[in-house]
Amino acid sequence: MMKKITILSILLFLPVYAQASVLYLDPAEGEYGPGDSFTADVRLEIGNDCVNTVEAFVNFPNDYLSVADFITGESILSLWVEKPDKAGLKEINRTGTLHFAGGIPGGYCGKIPGDPGESDILGRIVFQVPGMIVSDVERENLEVGFSPASRVLLNDGLGTADTISTRGASFRFSKKSTEPDETWREDIKSDVTPPNPFVIELRSDPGIFDGRYYIIFSTIDKQTGVDHFEVLEITLEELAGIEKELSLYERFFAEAPKPANWKTAKTPYLLENQALTSVIRVKAIDKAGNERIEEYIPPASMQKPVSKRTSAGELIFWSALGLSALLVLVVIIILTIKIIKRIKRSKNYEKDKS
Repeated sequence: MMKKITILSILLFLPVYAQASVLYLDPAEGEYGPGDSFTADVRLEIGNDCVNTVEAFVNFPNDYLSVADFITGESILSLWVEKPDKAGLKEINRTGTLHFAGGIPGGYCGKIPGDPGESDILGRIVFQVPGMIVSDVERENLEVGFSPASRVLLNDGLGTADTISTRGASFRFSKKSTEPDETWREDIKSDVTPPNPFVIELRSDPGIFDGRYYIIFSTIDKQTGVDHFEVLEITLEELAGIEKELSLYERFFAEAPKPANWKTAKTPYLLENQALTSVIRVKAIDKAGNERIEEYIPPASMQKPVSKRTSAGELIFWSALGLSALLVLVVIIILTIKIIKRIKRSKNYEKDKS
C-alpha cells in the first residue's frame, strides 16, 4: 500500500510538458552548385494548442546564397503583416535574413487527418547560388536556420506566445552545378488566374494616423501568391478627362499638375485626399503579373468641400503684382501732375508774353 502511495505521489509532482510548435524547413538537405536555384518550404507543426500568428526570421549565408523569390500561394497565412516582395529582396540579400509575419483568422489547429494537401506551409523560399562566389569563407555546408526572434502565438485571444522549437536545413555546396529546380518558374508561367476578389474598407481611428482617414485591404492568391498592392486616388473630373481650370499664377509659374498615378502600398494606407472626393482603387498583383482591381467611392455624406489654399509662391506673386500696379498708378499720377503743371506754366507764359 505504501509503495502505491509513493508512486502516485511521484507522478503527481512530475512536470507536465506540453508539446511545442515546430518551425522547420523542407527539404532539410540537398546539394547545389554555382548557378543552381532551389526551393525550401517553411512549414509549421503545431503542438497541443491552435495558433493564429507566426513571425519568422530565416537566416542564410548571403555570400553563397541569395533569395530570388518568396512564394505564398499555398500559405496557410492569409493576413500578412510583413511579407517579402520583389522590392525588398535587395535588403534581404544584403542582411542575409528573410523576415515574414502573418495571421490565420480563426486559428490553425494542424493538418486535417486524411488531407492529402500540404496544409502546413507558411511560405516557399526560392534560393539561388551565385554563378561566381565571392567570399572570404570556404564553405562546404550552407546552413539555413531560424533566428531566436521567431515566434508563434496561440489562438487564445490573449496573444500568448507558444514555446517553439526550430529545425533548419544544411545544404551541401558543390563546386559544380547540379540539376537546378526550375519548377517554381514553371508554376509562375502557368499562373493565369488573378488574385481573389477583396473589399476596401475606409476607417478613421484616433490612435492611427492621428485620426486621419486610411484604408485597409487584403486578399490571397492560391497559385503563386500576391506580390504587392498598388493604390490610385483619382477625381471624377480626371476620370471624365476634364482638365482643371488653372489660375493666372498656375498657368505661368506653378508646376503643371501631375496626373493621378498608381503607388505601391501596404495596408493600412493613409489617404492623400482627406476630403474623400476621390475614387479609390486598389490593385492586387500576383507573382505572375495577374491583376485584380477593386474600387471604393466614399459616400457623399462623408465628402468635404475642398478649400482653395493659397500657396506661399502664389501669395508672393499676387502681392508683387498688386505692389507693381500700385507703383505704376503712383508714377502715372505723378507724371499727370507734372504734365498739368507744365501746361499751366506754358499758358501763363503765353499770357505774360502777349
